[in-house]
Amino acid sequence: MKNCFKTARNCWVASESMEVVYATHPLVHNIFVHGTPDERDLIAIVSPEREPFTKWAQKYLSNSAGGKAAKLQLSFEDVCSNKAVCKAFVAELQHHAFKNNLLPEEHIAAVHCDPTPFEHSSGGLFTSTLKLRRNIATKFYKMILGQLFAEVDNKETPSIPQ
Repeated sequence: MKNCFKTARNCWVASESMEVVYATHPLVHNIFVHGTPDERDLIAIVSPEREPFTKWAQKYLSNSAGGKAAKLQLSFEDVCSNKAVCKAFVAELQHHAFKNNLLPEEHIAAVHCDPTPFEHSSGGLFTSTLKLRRNIATKFYKMILGQLFAEVDNKETPSIPQ
């Protein structure tokens, strides 16, 4: 199988098969699951579905604020960049992974929500048959991937391979 890699947990994971499962979540438009042999956990870049994700995030923020944020209307870009929303989204994706029988090592530990769908990005992330170009996606999101790994590991310096 293509696009398999080994994590620091000494587990082999197949990113494409995980992406197929995560992509069935109604809040996910595009997803890119990433891991390295130096990192213990998996991370992901997700382009959420605009309308459902915004509604879900507004509801989450309202509930977490005790209903005080009910009148607050945030843009799609604002909810995508909200750290609390991203953490709640990770929990939502982990629950989805559990319900779909993914192994614990296949659960995502951190996520970056990109408001721009992959097919509209300037990086040329898809082939002509709409398959994700992993090497190009890794280069395109290199800085964000490093920040996510640092966030998960609680360390200052990210370890993204060149």
